[in-house]
Parts: sequence; C-alpha cells; structure tokens
Amino acid sequence: MDEDLIYWLWLSELTAFKKRTLIKAVKKFGTAKRVFQKLHTLHLNGKLEKIIRGSINFNLKRAENIFNECQKYNYLIIKYTDKLYPTNLKYIYSPPIVLFAKGKIEIVNRLKNTGTVCVVGSRRTTNYGEQITKSLIKDLVKAGTIIVSGFAVGIDAVAHGTALKTGGATVAVLGCGLNINYPLKNNALKEEMLAGNGLFLSEYPPNQKATRFTFPVRNRILAGISDAVLVTEAGAKSGSLITAGFALEQGKDVFVVPHNIDIQEANGSNKLLKDGALIALEANDILLELQKKYATIELVTYNPQETLCEQQNNQDIKKPQTEELVDLNLLSKNAKKFYNSLEAEGKELEYLVQKSGLALSDALVAVTELELLGAIRTFPGPKYSV
Repeated sequence: MDEDLIYWLWLSELTAFKKRTLIKAVKKFGTAKRVFQKLHTLHLNGKLEKIIRGSINFNLKRAENIFNECQKYNYLIIKYTDKLYPTNLKYIYSPPIVLFAKGKIEIVNRLKNTGTVCVVGSRRTTNYGEQITKSLIKDLVKAGTIIVSGFAVGIDAVAHGTALKTGGATVAVLGCGLNINYPLKNNALKEEMLAGNGLFLSEYPPNQKATRFTFPVRNRILAGISDAVLVTEAGAKSGSLITAGFALEQGKDVFVVPHNIDIQEANGSNKLLKDGALIALEANDILLELQKKYATIELVTYNPQETLCEQQNNQDIKKPQTEELVDLNLLSKNAKKFYNSLEAEGKELEYLVQKSGLALSDALVAVTELELLGAIRTFPGPKYSV
C-alpha cells in the first residue's frame, strides 16, 4: 500500500479549504502526511481557530474506513499526484484530491492520448434527441474517441449504451459513491459497462449518497476530463447547461445539436446555440477540432446524397417500427383513434386525449392495448409517441 494514501484520503475529506489550496499545501510540504502533521501543530487564535478546528477531522479513522471499503470492493484510488490521474483534470479550477475508479482502469490511461467527448442532455428525452445522440456517438466512436457522460437516465444512458454497442469505451462520472446504485433504472446498463469497455469514476467516497448538491459539483469533472462537450438535447433547467458552463470556463469547445424551437426538452440547448455555442450537424464538426490535438482521429466519410439518419441506417427514425411489426387493423376502435393521434415526438396524455377525442378512461385502455402490441413508445412524463 502507498503509505501516503491514507493521508490523501484524509485530505480529500477536508471541507474547510479549497481543493487547489490543499494541493498547493502538499507541494509546499512534500507529502499529504506532512500537511496532516502541520495542521496538528497550528497555533491559531479566536474565530479562525474555532472555524478550522471545527471543520477538520483530526484523526485518520474516516480515511482508514474509506480505504478499507475500497479494498473490500476492489476499487482503485487515484490521488492527484499519481501518473494515472487524468492530465486534463489537473488544470481545472477545483481538481478532485482523489478519484475512486471501478471498471476498465486502462481507459484512464487512454484519456491522456485519445480524443474524449462528453455527451450530455435531458433526462426527459424525445425520439429525435435519442436517435440523433445514437447517430453522432456511433460516428464519434468509429473515429476513435472515448465517450464520457454522467450516467443519468435519458441522454446520458443513451450515450453510454451506444458507445458500448458500437465497440467503444465509455466513462461514467458519478454524483455519488461507487457503492450507490443510482439511478436504479440504469442497473442493467451498469452491469453492461462493468462487463464491457466501461469505467466508473467518482470523487466521492464509496458510500456517499446522491444529493441535489453532489451532481452540479460533479459536472466540473465531466467537462474537465473531456476535450469537448456535446449537448444533444437539454431543457431550460438541465444540468447539462452546468456542464457546458464548466467547459467554457475551462476553455473547452461546446457543441450543440439544434432542435425544434417549440420543444420544451430543447429550450436549454437551443439557448446555448443562441449564446454562441458551436453547431453540431454531424460528427465531423467535432472531429475536425479534435484532429488539431490528436493525429489518430479520423473523419467520417458520408454519402452526400443521404441524410445523417440514413447514413446510420436508423430505420426507427425514418419509419416507425410499428408500421412493419403490427397490423393496426387488429386494433380496437378506440386504440386506432388513440394511435392515429400519436406523433413522432412524445406528447403528454392530456394532449393526446384531446386530440383523439376519447374519454380519459378509454384512452388509458387504448394505451394498454397498444403497449401490449408494441405499437406505442412510452417516455417519462409520461409521454407517448409512435
């Protein structure tokens, strides 16, 4: 064991000081252990002493417990001074003191010499948002990039899953500890990532629960380990906007996929474009910038006569699968009415009830019938589409 590691874990738990200040202290005194010893010998007076003494854990018990938990589950602890620590992350305003890692650890090394794109977006996605995310990521992976995201439901999950299915590597930066199964809906994806080419990173100790404060703080790491941020779909209050903000602060390029102006789920991403973000109409818009830093990045060749969706053979975009797989003539009268009211983008039940002219009770029965036949898509809200 690195005998200084316990002291780094102790250092990572200090909340009375800025992280950059603690890193400077290690550089000044030589080791994290010396910082520990120096803080024990400080002679302070008045309010300053009360504040600092009340904010510092003056023993190593918690740090030792964290270390033992990591040993139990075989988590890797990467401290700021380790060679494995992502180079890009060292230069952000508040770099993590340590990172906890689980999965394909070799991906951490690749972050230093491979183009890395952080893909983020709304938790409440539209068909368009999901499919355009898949299309872009397939090309980004084929070009040799690593896909980073925040492991949330929605666009994040689509990003991780598509990267794996395309044979690429993907990194999830969590807003909680590695022991916490959050969100539960992504448990199957978590197993796929751990069994495949996936890596989980967190600055939080293994048993740290997710809170509304941990995610915004986590977003600086998403931007920090990436060369560029791609927002494919984001609402006005999406955490993706925080990630984009961190990227801009760090001097990174922010790319945004344009969207219909009347879609609520894209109000935030469209505003980013209005404010000057770069437009991403295809993967090459991003890859051209990455090529300036990484010679191994290759552009994607397109047939100019095809649309982006056609290039990826995304038949579920061009034509709903239900038209091919379900005989709509077998549906009941009410189910047909409800189906005919559906649109390509997910719509709220209230809207579809009004459009179809059905009573709410009849509409709910129709939804169940369509779901059993696989003739309808359901999204959070809930929303429904063809």
